[in-house]
Amino acid sequence: MFLRLSLALSLFYPWENNLPTVIQAETGQATIIQSGTVGPQGPVGGASLTAIQTWTAQQNFNGGATVPPATLPTEPVNLDQAQADFAAINGSSSEVFNVAPATASNQAVNLSQVASVAPMMSQHEYTPDNATGGTYTQTVSFTAPSNGFIVGIATQNNSSDPQPGTITQTLSINGTNYGADSTIVSKSNYGVASVSAGTACTVTNTHVAGISTNAYLVLSQAVVAIFIPNP
Repeated sequence: MFLRLSLALSLFYPWENNLPTVIQAETGQATIIQSGTVGPQGPVGGASLTAIQTWTAQQNFNGGATVPPATLPTEPVNLDQAQADFAAINGSSSEVFNVAPATASNQAVNLSQVASVAPMMSQHEYTPDNATGGTYTQTVSFTAPSNGFIVGIATQNNSSDPQPGTITQTLSINGTNYGADSTIVSKSNYGVASVSAGTACTVTNTHVAGISTNAYLVLSQAVVAIFIPNP
C-alpha cells in the first residue's frame, strides 16, 4: 500500500486539533475539507479553523475473504459448500423437488399435470341387444391443467362387418357433439375443442343400437382424449 498525504495548515495561534480522521482504502485522489475549532490555548479562543488535505492512496487486494460453511439460511455459502451441495443432488433419484403447476409454456410440469396431459382412453366390448336395442357409453374425464385443446376420438370396431342393424355413434366433448355416424360398419369420429385452465373436461362416445331381427355381433367401443397445452 502506498499512501502519500500532504496537509497544509495556516495557523496564527496555538490550537488543539479536533478534526475528524478519514481513511479510504481505494485508489484515487480527493480533496477533503474539514472544519474544526482552535482550542482554548489561543488568545482569541473559539476561532474557526479550516484544514485542507490533499492525498493520494493506492491499495492492492489479492485473494478473497474466507467464509466458513453456512449453518443458517441467512448466512452466505462458500464455493466448497455450494459445489458439495450441488454434487449431492446432481443425478440423485432420491432428491425430490416440489414444482407448482405450470401456467406458461416455459415452466416445468409436475407429475400430476403429466398424468392429466397424457392421452386417456376408455374401452370395452359388448353385444347390443337386438330385441330392445339400447344406449352404451364410454367416458374419460379430467381437469385441464392449463389453457389448451382437447382432441377427442370415438371408435366402433365390429368383430365382423356389417352389423345386422344400425348403431349410431356420437362423439361429445364437454357436452358438444362432434359428428354422428349411423352405419352398420366399423367407424371413427373425431373432434377438437378449446378449454381454459381448471375446466372439468369430459369426452364421451355414445352408441345407440337400433332394434334388429338378427343378433348383433360383438363389437369394441372406445373413446380417447388427448390434451394439448396452449398457455
